[in-house]
Amino acid sequence: MANFETAYTLKDCADYILASEEIEPTGGWNYEALFDAIADNKSISAEKLGKAVCDGFQKKYSDPGSDYATLSLIDLSKIDALQTAFNDTMASLASETIEIKEIRNIADSAQHSCRCGANSDYTGYSNLIDMSDFAKYYCGLLKKNDLSKAVSSCISYCVSNDEGSEHDGHDGLSFYYPLNYNAESFKTYYENICPSASYKSYLKQVYQNMPESTIELKDVSATDDGEVKVNVTDESLPYILDKEYILYEILEYSGDGEDQFKDIQRFKMLSVDNDVTVEGEGKTYISNFRGVTVTLNGVELFYNFVGKDHDSYFFEAPVTVNGEAAYLRFAFVFDDTKFNNGEYEIIGYWNGIDSTNGMLDKGFKPLKPDDDVEVDSIEIGSAVSEDEDDDVSIKKVPKSEDGYKISEEPLTGKYYLYKLWLVDIYGRVGGRQVNAIFRMTKTPEELKKNPLPDGTSAGEVVKVWTEDL
Repeated sequence: MANFETAYTLKDCADYILASEEIEPTGGWNYEALFDAIADNKSISAEKLGKAVCDGFQKKYSDPGSDYATLSLIDLSKIDALQTAFNDTMASLASETIEIKEIRNIADSAQHSCRCGANSDYTGYSNLIDMSDFAKYYCGLLKKNDLSKAVSSCISYCVSNDEGSEHDGHDGLSFYYPLNYNAESFKTYYENICPSASYKSYLKQVYQNMPESTIELKDVSATDDGEVKVNVTDESLPYILDKEYILYEILEYSGDGEDQFKDIQRFKMLSVDNDVTVEGEGKTYISNFRGVTVTLNGVELFYNFVGKDHDSYFFEAPVTVNGEAAYLRFAFVFDDTKFNNGEYEIIGYWNGIDSTNGMLDKGFKPLKPDDDVEVDSIEIGSAVSEDEDDDVSIKKVPKSEDGYKISEEPLTGKYYLYKLWLVDIYGRVGGRQVNAIFRMTKTPEELKKNPLPDGTSAGEVVKVWTEDL
């Protein structure tokens, strides 16, 4: 609710609004703090009452391991000034969109800004990003800070119990940016909600005139040092926003000679990740097949990349915690002093969407040392159609006195199927998908003893090809 669009709609209806950029915890507000403030001063001003509610909200969720919570007190008398600054900034965007590379700068700034609300394939995408964070990224490129000043002026008070880097960047007010484009929700926003004529002009220029094709592969090859190398055309460069891949362990296959893997009959899903090396100013993409996968206390996870911020990548994995289906959220936090420039941290788990009432679970719960955790291992019968029923087996995660930890452990199979694709500035998968089969040349024992640095392959490429998406 703490977004620009809501604040603009209500600007003539109240003096302030009190709302959260994020999904609020199930415990709700601290109403005792609200009533105590009124009891102490029956003529208390709206601003002071709002601050008291914010402080009580923060106190309620101040204990270690509490659900993430943030609350903003927004001064609606300043919204017209914010709308002017927002309009001016969006007019700058609209005037630059003739250049595709500028759309990429804008989309990249939005992608790196703090995201608010639902943000995964399981929940859908709110497409809300923190306005102040976006202003810092993009308006920094413009060398203008009018929008940042206007946002700060509107936020009378903001509290949070930020305990992790995932929430760094919640400064009190968000706005809609279609990072994960959906035609229906985009149309609704454009026609009925958008409060800025300049922003509507930008959205129309960019999203109602999307080219059918944006990314073209120039060539694909297997390198002598055991990686897959993809080059894109110069014309594709301004359109490329991100890259992702999915990795499978091949369990059963048949074929002869060059068609050894003609029929992949069974495989296990391991990860959807974005750990791909980029070279040549974005022209070249190289796999980083180090022969490891992510585990929870040594048990393999099937995990998905779900987003990133200033200094972290975020992932989710389906698990069962104390008998209930859940999703484990963890981060890879960049740190130049660590091996391979970072380490993993557990954020917590959430229970997804209730199948009975359709309600979204609010906030992440801490994963405690005495929790019983099981992970899903997903096997599929055909790498071609992927439409057979998944074979899901459950593995119990051993407990440890040190609690639960995310770590990389060596792959134990022999052959792996790797699928790489590029994402364009409109949030679409662009170009052709690159497929490869790796054969492990390092043993698990070797990799355990001497983990490989980034850019060093643990295998060789047996086959590489492309296919339409």
